Amino acid sequence: MGRMRFYSFVEGEVTVPLGRRVVDDISSQMNVPNEVVIHMPGEDHRSIARFSSVTSPSYKKVLAKLREAVYAALSPVMKIIEEEDGRNILSLKGHPGTGKSTLLSTLHRHLTQTTPSAIHLSFFFTSRGVLLQRSVLGMYRALLWQVYRQSSRAREMVLEVYEEKVQSFGKEGWEWGVSELRGLVGRVVRRVSREREVIVLVDAVDEAVRGDGERAAGEVVEWFYTLDNTDLGSGSGDGDGDGDGSDVNGLRICISSRHYPIISLESRLEIRLEDENANDLHRYIHDSLRLGIQGWANEPEHITQPLLSIISSKAAGVFQWAVLRVPKIIKSLNDGEVTFEESQKMIEQESNELFPLYQKIITNDVSLSLRSRSLLFLQWVAFAERPLSLAELRFAIASDGQDRPFSQDCCEKEGGFIDSDARMAKLTKSLSGGLAEVVVCESVSRVQFIHQTVNEYLRSQGLEMLSSFSMDVGRGDVIGRSQQRLTTSCLNYLRIEYVVDAINAWIKWNEKIPVFIEYTAKYLFQHASHAEQHGNIQKDLATFFNTHPDLFPLWQKICWKLDTSRPYCATEHLIHIAAVFNISSIVQYFLERGVTLEVRDRDGHTPLALVAKRGDERMTRMFLDLGADVNTVNDDNCTPLELAAANSHETVVKQLLEKGAEIQGKGEMRTFRSALQGAVFGGRLSLVRVLIASGADINTRHEYYGTPLQEAAALETDDIAMLLIESGAEINTPCGRDGSALQAAAYRGHRSLIRVLLERGADVNAQGGEYGNALQAAAIYGIGHIDIIKLLLASGADINAVGGAYGTVLQAVLLPGNEALIQLLLDHGADVNIQAGEFGNAIMSAAMSGDEGIVRMLIEKGADIHAVAGEYGNTLQAAVLSGNGALVEFLLEIGVDVNVRCGKYGTALQAAVICKPELAETLLKWKADVNIPGTEYGNPLYAAVSLGRNDLISRILERGANVNMKVERHLSTLFSKVLQQAAKKGDTKVVKQLLAYGAEVNAVDETYGTALKIASTSGFKEVAEMLLDSGADVNLTGPLRAAAVGGHREVVELLINRGADSDPNDDISTIISKARGGQRKAPDHY
Repeated sequence: MGRMRFYSFVEGEVTVPLGRRVVDDISSQMNVPNEVVIHMPGEDHRSIARFSSVTSPSYKKVLAKLREAVYAALSPVMKIIEEEDGRNILSLKGHPGTGKSTLLSTLHRHLTQTTPSAIHLSFFFTSRGVLLQRSVLGMYRALLWQVYRQSSRAREMVLEVYEEKVQSFGKEGWEWGVSELRGLVGRVVRRVSREREVIVLVDAVDEAVRGDGERAAGEVVEWFYTLDNTDLGSGSGDGDGDGDGSDVNGLRICISSRHYPIISLESRLEIRLEDENANDLHRYIHDSLRLGIQGWANEPEHITQPLLSIISSKAAGVFQWAVLRVPKIIKSLNDGEVTFEESQKMIEQESNELFPLYQKIITNDVSLSLRSRSLLFLQWVAFAERPLSLAELRFAIASDGQDRPFSQDCCEKEGGFIDSDARMAKLTKSLSGGLAEVVVCESVSRVQFIHQTVNEYLRSQGLEMLSSFSMDVGRGDVIGRSQQRLTTSCLNYLRIEYVVDAINAWIKWNEKIPVFIEYTAKYLFQHASHAEQHGNIQKDLATFFNTHPDLFPLWQKICWKLDTSRPYCATEHLIHIAAVFNISSIVQYFLERGVTLEVRDRDGHTPLALVAKRGDERMTRMFLDLGADVNTVNDDNCTPLELAAANSHETVVKQLLEKGAEIQGKGEMRTFRSALQGAVFGGRLSLVRVLIASGADINTRHEYYGTPLQEAAALETDDIAMLLIESGAEINTPCGRDGSALQAAAYRGHRSLIRVLLERGADVNAQGGEYGNALQAAAIYGIGHIDIIKLLLASGADINAVGGAYGTVLQAVLLPGNEALIQLLLDHGADVNIQAGEFGNAIMSAAMSGDEGIVRMLIEKGADIHAVAGEYGNTLQAAVLSGNGALVEFLLEIGVDVNVRCGKYGTALQAAVICKPELAETLLKWKADVNIPGTEYGNPLYAAVSLGRNDLISRILERGANVNMKVERHLSTLFSKVLQQAAKKGDTKVVKQLLAYGAEVNAVDETYGTALKIASTSGFKEVAEMLLDSGADVNLTGPLRAAAVGGHREVVELLINRGADSDPNDDISTIISKARGGQRKAPDHY
């Protein structure tokens, strides 16, 4: 049946009088490939195919799928994209409003359902979203995440690079750079497409921007060329090359864009949607007129057809124009305002451009009394950094202070406050003339324009027209004035007393987050930056912060609470924020008041270092011209040059070099990448050339990444590797994660570079690095690298060399599917009992893989089944972790001791409870001891409670588990007794079981107190009540105070009723307030 799709509609209601559904879920589905099951709520067997009208929700649901199916079957676009004629890129082009995004969305649904085995990647640029939704960085991140989820090979490649980043920068406080993501996504997609078909759909490429807001359509298209280029085996300037010349046969790309800006696709296939839309648009207009105009059927064709023809002709393939204009034509005819003939003449004289249509809507549909409020509303919708929720928009408007007095007390004081989301939803239409709409995204109602062209119209014409109806203040163009107004609103919101009160309650006691605070804190300085770029100098903002010393620390606390990784969490001075957000006037303000250029944030960064890291050319030039120290180092001993190079900011690197930046790293072991290593990691050949020409040490060493040559080999960038070799790079320098360049190339299966390195004298037995030697590194990917393994063996590789994560090359290949490779190594003399590596020895590695056949093969070769070694201790624990129950039974049957205490988890039973609970019963059957202490999670009972293994808890208790065993403090054992852990989880059933088996109810954990206090802290009233009924001391270790600080009113009341010590004159609110040292005063809607 190929790519045929089937829709099955399922009854949602019983049929009266049968009292059941005639066709149930099982019978109503065909269970065939490509079947789409659609449930029909409210429809029984009789009504599921009988619709009350064309407006019936069920009718619309069926019609939508029917239209989609017909379109998929008949559309030339669908036919073209499903053809495999060697052309890998399809470009869909059209004017604004021609349905490009709708078509891409339909394509995405169709292809994901008809090609389920393919990897589907998609990105829809939208300038109405947050920066990541409209930037190339967002596209690369989205594509990387999607391919990561769908391909195990991709996960291996991404995790390797991620671990490198963590090694350099830690787990938090860093973000992916555009250049490194471009190279990484390119390498991953090309590699994965060798094995599976990869389909990439990217919409609205013309809307793509860089981080600085500049258009980036050309960059995106150039990257797709690179991705599709099948002659990149020798590498590329962006690090996208595979390294072995393999063609990318399983890759298909479809992108959409407007006709302008001009984006060349050379010989790639291109479809103009205006040409394809004619028939569909004619049908839409005809159906709308036929169903909408009263008496249409009674009018003769010589009256109706000219109207239909003139509207279709005027629309010129643009659906957006027709969707907005046709309803107004219908209304005019139905109201008797015009005749058919008059409407034809009116349409003939109209422009079919969208901007004049929007102008007419604003002028006619937004009443004069609302124009001032309309301007503010439209400014927020047009310039918000992300779509605002209805609630956020209410407070954004209330914080304005331009057209009405601003009250610092509360939003309601001056009147005009929009008091509900329902009212804001109504105003959305009236304030925009219907050009804005409310959409539900992830259960939140947000406001956005009906089309991107509305935003473009307002920025170019509409807001200027509306400005005459408002006290529009500020300098510069309408964009600058709008951004200044939004900046002021954000600042005003932070000053409202009720908001400050709500912020403090949120920070101190985790009460509800203030409605508009997340947006305000995150984007205040972003709006200020935009305002300054359009003529509104921000020295007044700096002055305001300077004269209100409590405001900046409050803003920082908010940012820290929201996201500790944000760069502005690490500074105590506004000058760093100004540098990060490109607000030069604030920088100048503080410099004029004696602040030094070398002031550092908490990570040791100067303002110059921050802007160099971000690649901000303008701010870098400003700080250099002001005399900033170009060779300053941060707390990681890293210079601005190294930060810029690590993020592939070539222009900034050149700026720094021109000002005398030193290229450090000569002859020393680095803890941070040198500038050259950073450039190699980014995959930018041109930047590598610049640094080498400027005297960079080509053999600089890094404790983790090794030498630049190792880095190039690891990234499979042949052009950079060859440049380094030709420039004199040492081949055998021992250092870093990969140990040597040869090991790095062997691990990634980079055959051509391996040959080059061997020819240049690479030591095939050099020891070091994560995998010990090149032979073990090549063996990681098993049978797929058998030719490389043979090449290395032929070049003299020692088959029993010990070292690295797996200990020996034999251990590295002990996985299902590698039997031929295992036999090859055994034939070459591999020793099965060498103890080394993470898993201890060969048989433990085999057991960890879960392959009973390989385990038996090694036993036949003399492997010791009782050996104790490695991370998982013995063969039985390793087998448990593999999840293979048959292998576990086999090992127990041949005499492996079930109760040996060793390894990461302590015992096989502990390992099973934590990782493979389905095997715990097998071990219990073989008399596993339930009271042998483990390492992680203390003991089997504690582990079962902690991880919610409720089915095992009863079995472990029945086998005699000690419910009062004290466990050692560990990352996984927060409390000393299992009852305390159960109280923390709030599981009443488990708490009841433990109490029934004799758990000590008043046992005290030295850090967290009794189980009652722990339950009270979390607000678990039922658990607290159960503990009290079992004799828990109501005052021991202070459960009342714990409940009060947490704001758990019901638990506070329970404890007071059970005799907890408190002032008899205090009510519950007073008790909570005293415990917290205050209480929230702001109303709930704040």
